[in-house]
Amino acid sequence: MYLAFLALSLGQIIAVVALFVLGFLIATRRKQLSLIGRQTCEDAHQLGLAAMERNDLAAAEKHLYEAYDKASSLRENREAPLSLSVLYLAKCHYKAKRYDDAERFAGEASVLLEDHANPHTQRLPEALEILSEICLQRGDVEMAEQHLHKAAEFTRQRFGAKSPEMARRLTDIADFLGRTDRDADAITYYQQAIEIHDKSADRNQQITLAPLLLRLGVGLTRAGRHRDASPALRRGLTWVERFHGPDSAESAPFLDALAVSESFAGNYHAVADLLHRAVQLRQQKFGPEHPEVAASLAQWADSLRKLRRYDEALEAAGRALHIQERVEDPERYGTLEILAHIKYECGEHVHADEYFRNALVTLRQAVGEQSLEVAEYLEKHAMIKKRLGETDAAQAMNDRAEEIRRNWAEIHA
Repeated sequence: MYLAFLALSLGQIIAVVALFVLGFLIATRRKQLSLIGRQTCEDAHQLGLAAMERNDLAAAEKHLYEAYDKASSLRENREAPLSLSVLYLAKCHYKAKRYDDAERFAGEASVLLEDHANPHTQRLPEALEILSEICLQRGDVEMAEQHLHKAAEFTRQRFGAKSPEMARRLTDIADFLGRTDRDADAITYYQQAIEIHDKSADRNQQITLAPLLLRLGVGLTRAGRHRDASPALRRGLTWVERFHGPDSAESAPFLDALAVSESFAGNYHAVADLLHRAVQLRQQKFGPEHPEVAASLAQWADSLRKLRRYDEALEAAGRALHIQERVEDPERYGTLEILAHIKYECGEHVHADEYFRNALVTLRQAVGEQSLEVAEYLEKHAMIKKRLGETDAAQAMNDRAEEIRRNWAEIHA
């Protein structure tokens, strides 16, 4: 009896041990499979991101969907790899301008990344940025702004109000406000971001300061605060010259912005000098036949026109147009307009008429028939037509400009 009981107890012990060992083996195998699955996801992510980097969006989508499928099939701890898969798919679809798919995946990513237990939760603002851009594309400015403020609040709570990450979020909001013609509001956010960078000893953050000062200066100029713009721009220019040297093309955008600020103050000689320097810096970096050099030449030509240095202005604008026509720049209508103004002011109204006609053709191809820019060009061209005695043609142009403005007002009412 005792031996039978002992045998039964030993059998139960062996059975329990066997079950424990079996459970351990199953758990270990599941863990191995999970690790393999996670590694497969990570590999597919890297392949997808590399394909996006080289703009091969079809290959990127293929790899990212493979990662998405693998992450979805994981039995445990799948939220982390899945959140990255949907985030990367949102970015891929947005880059491919497939906004419905981008919105769906960005929304899913934001839900997964809001979970603070997710090791990738710090990437939530990336998903919210995509959602903001899509809302802006669709004209929902209010919702677009809400997404950016949500990203900023998340960043403030996670990293602190004076962190570099918070400076990035403040800059995003400021850029958004500038894009939606609220420069006066944008200025405050730029100033807050600059204050954060100012107090940092990190060299990388200090390098970031110069572009922020450029944006602040441009915003101040657009908001009509020209006197405040110049100190910000000159400070930014000093930073650029400190980090990149005095002859770096990185200084050119600051010179352009300073020229705009100086033009409002009526310092046209200073404007011409600044823009000439910008041309020289861009030529040193890109060579004499680059589109960026052409755009810079056109700006310089217009400043020379305002000083009535017509021969120099004509030469600079002609060089700009030659480059733009060679590369088929769709925005060469601006240079054609400058040439038209030069000819008009020199009394060569027939040539001015020809340049304005070509400018209108190019502008319509670039922006469409119903653009307010087309209305503005028509009104300017009408002035030349009047000088040539073509009053009927001038009236027709003014009528068409008025019709475009009326249609625009109705659409945007």
